[in-house]
Amino acid sequence: MVIEKVKEIKEAEDKAEEILKEAERKALTIRNSLSAQLERLRQEKEKFLEAEIKKYRSISESATTKKIAELEEEYRRKREEKSRQYQKNIIFVADSIWSEIKKDIML
Repeated sequence: MVIEKVKEIKEAEDKAEEILKEAERKALTIRNSLSAQLERLRQEKEKFLEAEIKKYRSISESATTKKIAELEEEYRRKREEKSRQYQKNIIFVADSIWSEIKKDIML
């Protein structure tokens, strides 16, 4: 009877050892699978980030180009306005000087 119990215990230990080895193999398989999935997700994240960065840069450059064009147009309009004002002032000053000269000559 004791010998039978010892055999049962030995068989139970052997089964437990087999179960542990199988669990280790499955755990290793799961770990390798998860590592592969993690690497794939990292690569997808990098591709996604690169695409988003490229998209953002494109939008940003487009907005910057538009703003530069607007500022250049505003500068051109202000320059033309100032030029017209200066021309009016030059004509007014020239007319004033010419009037003064005429007065001096008439006297």
